Amino acid sequence: SPVLMPNKPIYYLMNKPTNTITSCGDDTHPTKHRETVMDLFTHAVPLELGTPLFARAYPVGRLDADTQGLILITNDGFLCRAMIHPQFGTRK
Repeated sequence: SPVLMPNKPIYYLMNKPTNTITSCGDDTHPTKHRETVMDLFTHAVPLELGTPLFARAYPVGRLDADTQGLILITNDGFLCRAMIHPQFGTRK
């Protein structure tokens, strides 16, 4: 059987524009799709990086839809957990 190799960690900082939700997808409005940070991200990364590299990337943290600000997008689950899980006491 094939051996699965872990993806190379990626780290992107994105300036999230207003009227964009901090999510991987918008399942709450089946008839009205709201733009997500991942919609913007998948259009912004160079094509030579390839889809598998960021297939498991996700935004770290939350910003309100009407808020503009810096957000981290990564496929590094260890860093994500260390940044958002309360047990690590990371200040927001």
